[in-house]
Amino acid sequence: MLSQTRLHRGFQPETLGTEYYRNLDARYDNVHIVTHGIGTFYAIDLEAVLLGHGTERLVLTGVSTDYVVQSCTREAHDRDYEVVVVGDACIVATREIHLLALVSLGRLVAIHSSDQYTP
Repeated sequence: MLSQTRLHRGFQPETLGTEYYRNLDARYDNVHIVTHGIGTFYAIDLEAVLLGHGTERLVLTGVSTDYVVQSCTREAHDRDYEVVVVGDACIVATREIHLLALVSLGRLVAIHSSDQYTP
C-alpha cells in the first residue's frame, strides 16, 4: 500500500490530505513529527522526543485503524508505553475492518470512545 502511495506521490508534505485539521489546536511550541511509513517509530526520533518529555502514556487517534494506528499501538506497547486508542477517533475504509482492528488491539491496550476518555 505505502509503495503505491509513494509511486503516485500521495501524501506529500503540505498537500491535500496532509494538512492539520483546522480546529486542531496545533501550537507553534508543540512537537511536530513527520513519519515516513506506516510504522510511527520507523526512521524518526519519536522515541527520543517522548523520553525527553517524560511521556508514559500515548493516546492514539488517526487514519487507517488497521495499518498506522495498529502499527503505532503495537510498537508503543512493545516499548512499555501505556497506550489508549480512542476508537471513534480512528477511521479506515470500512466499518468491518475498523472493528476488527479495534478488537485485535483491545487484547493489548485500552480502547475508549471519545466520550469516555479522560486524560
